[in-house]
Amino acid sequence: MFKQLRRVLELLYITDHSNIVKFYGISKAPGGYFTLVLQLATGGDLRKYLQNKRINGLYKISWTELIGIAKDITLGLMHLHDKNIIHRDLHAKNILMNNDGRALITNFGISKQIKDTTTSSSNMGGVAAYIEPQYFSTIKSQIKNLTFLAWEFCFGNSQAEFDHLMIYLIHKLYY
Repeated sequence: MFKQLRRVLELLYITDHSNIVKFYGISKAPGGYFTLVLQLATGGDLRKYLQNKRINGLYKISWTELIGIAKDITLGLMHLHDKNIIHRDLHAKNILMNNDGRALITNFGISKQIKDTTTSSSNMGGVAAYIEPQYFSTIKSQIKNLTFLAWEFCFGNSQAEFDHLMIYLIHKLYY
């Protein structure tokens, strides 16, 4: 537990960026548990934020705002990549919305800093629909997760829901 906590703290320490949740410190709670003190994001996670913008199945959100969210996530991801950090669990519940509408990447629990940007990893975790193809965890493969996020906030469906739809359509077309 301490090894993982130390790794997360080291990553948070070097990821100072306006689109990555800010790390302020650590506190020891009663019972001996450690608590990270992070930036407050009153808008909740991206999935809930977008669900609150839906009325009768349609978004009541401008394309300008959607593009702004995509830009925020992309800039945060670029900063991580500049530091050779792969998030490995990038999805809508790991994007928080600040009170000013800015998207913040969070949850670095399975993130990893790599020396070689082509290195793969067999230690996988996270949400299955967003894990990289062939279990690769490279910086380049994180772009797939970004496209799934864009799909989700443009069309309101997560990658898992999209996969179910594709399986249903293939079944209807070929069986």
